[in-house]
Amino acid sequence: WLISDAVTRNASAIADKLGHRRIAAILEAEARVNNDADKLWDCAQHWLAAGEVPRAIEMLTQCAQYAMEIGRLREAAGLLVKAASLASHPVRHELACRAIRLAHEISELDVVLRAAELVDRTDRADVHDEIEIAELLAQGIAPGEESDAQARLHHCVLASNADESHRINAARALLVFADSAGGAGLSQDGFGALADLIQLKDRADDPDCLKLLVLYHATVGEAAKLGTLSRQLRDVGHRERPEIAANLFHYAAAGFWRGGEPTEALTTFTRAFEAAESVGLRRLQFLAASMLSSFSHDIGDEKGSRDWMEKAEKIADELPALRTNMSYVAICFENALIRSDVVELKRLLDVSARVGLASGPRRMIRALEVSIQRLSGEPLDREAVVSELIRHHVPARESGNLSDLEVAIATDVLDRDQDAGLARSTVLNYLQEYRRGLAPIAAMLRDAIRRLAIDVKALPSWCQIYGTELPR
Repeated sequence: WLISDAVTRNASAIADKLGHRRIAAILEAEARVNNDADKLWDCAQHWLAAGEVPRAIEMLTQCAQYAMEIGRLREAAGLLVKAASLASHPVRHELACRAIRLAHEISELDVVLRAAELVDRTDRADVHDEIEIAELLAQGIAPGEESDAQARLHHCVLASNADESHRINAARALLVFADSAGGAGLSQDGFGALADLIQLKDRADDPDCLKLLVLYHATVGEAAKLGTLSRQLRDVGHRERPEIAANLFHYAAAGFWRGGEPTEALTTFTRAFEAAESVGLRRLQFLAASMLSSFSHDIGDEKGSRDWMEKAEKIADELPALRTNMSYVAICFENALIRSDVVELKRLLDVSARVGLASGPRRMIRALEVSIQRLSGEPLDREAVVSELIRHHVPARESGNLSDLEVAIATDVLDRDQDAGLARSTVLNYLQEYRRGLAPIAAMLRDAIRRLAIDVKALPSWCQIYGTELPR
């Protein structure tokens, strides 16, 4: 390093570029002989320093190709974005679109957003393709962008110049946004018209169609249909490449959970984790591990919950930004409430406020604020807080998850003696009027039911209670 530092400080600009060019040429020759990805990356940096941008772009795209071949797909998409940022039109547009397709395929929405900034918009007015869907899905989770994304997706669904596959994927994206808003935004009648429009019948082997149907029935449709649809989707996943299968297994597992089949859900989420692991999809691994931790907790498997959380934390140690994922924040939130850990709750509030995505996380933020106020001993207008926490709930549309947590916190705010009757009626009204089932009751709400000594016979027949004996 002493020699390198001395040369770098004393060399003229021309000599410096000449040195980088020579080093790049040597590294490129060695990389081509040994197929060494690290040398390709170093080579790209030296070509850049030498002012040879086209050669640097070539090396970066070769790095991306190598990363794809060894299953590092997120890394490959990132390298394509880097290459696109150095290029000029039309190469920049081509590389950015390649990055979007790859990042969308593996559900790396942050990479999609970065690549979308490099896409040439000149000829894309009213073009309906996979690039548009990928951008709108990613845009829909960006603060302040969700309304525009949803409006454009509605346009896609109705567009006469869009093919059927595009309209199906646009409808699925709308359901993703509806789900984050507690099932609001797409009625059963509206979906029926949409189903006729895009001809969803007899499409049991079409993964896009199956994902749409699973998401619909998990959100506003008939939960009883989820088991059959999830099995069909899982069967399709078994025939796909791991990077595609991981996403299909994720959808199928969520369908099993909301359809009231927790054992199948845990098994299928585990397959999603393993498929993602086999091709280096760290974000999907992290999401699956977080969900497995949360679901294991809800069915009373505390050891399983801890084991999966440890796996999630190890992945996040490598990629700290993953800790802003809302599934991860939710399980940390519940664990912090169990420990009455105000410091951790404040940290999670800060994370949620910075992420600030869509209506679901805004509800999470309010639930966190109420929990912090209660544990800090701040005075609360109990009835007003309870009303605020559950005002988002839509009759027969709530699929659990955040809604269960909101009801549990609402009952915890109420005075155990003075407001016990209101607490019981709040829980029972939620379960009887709002909660769709059939997913297992979240652990915090289960504990609230036990604490309030609610007779299990008063609960709806579909309720699945795990891990705690309830009064009979």
